[in-house]
Amino acid sequence: MVTDLLGSVRAKEAALGIAAISVTAEREVDWDFSQPMFDAGLQIMTAPRGSERSVIANFIAGIFSSTFLPLVGLILLMILIPAPLV
Repeated sequence: MVTDLLGSVRAKEAALGIAAISVTAEREVDWDFSQPMFDAGLQIMTAPRGSERSVIANFIAGIFSSTFLPLVGLILLMILIPAPLV
């Protein structure tokens, strides 16, 4: 599939080829590649130094956070308001 695309561009049947074409040393000699617009490199997130807390402490902090409690309140309202109708 990639070879067909490159062959079409080489034969001037197409002006350019857009696909997931890997850049190799051999292809660099024959083709002019643009710069990638998306870099899908591996990214690893870790906690900053000095912020190590236990799993239980993180769980309790998450429960009493300012975003979680209003969400729980909204869910309770959604359950308790239609309950008498049922």
